[in-house]
Amino acid sequence: MMRTNHLTEYQYLNFVSAVAILYNCRLIDMDFPKKVIELEGAPDDMSACFHELSMLLGKT
Repeated sequence: MMRTNHLTEYQYLNFVSAVAILYNCRLIDMDFPKKVIELEGAPDDMSACFHELSMLLGKT
C-alpha cells in the first residue's frame, strides 16, 4: 500500500492525475493542506476512480 507521506506534492499530483486518466476522469483541483481532491467525470467513472485512489492510498 502506498502512503502519501512518502510522496512529494509533485509526485502525489502526478499519481492522482495518472489514476484519473486511467478511469476517464478529469482532475479539477487538489488542496494539499485540506487533503481534498476534486475530480469530474461520468458517475461510473468517478466511482471507479475514487475507489482505486482509496485502495491505492490506503484510505478504505
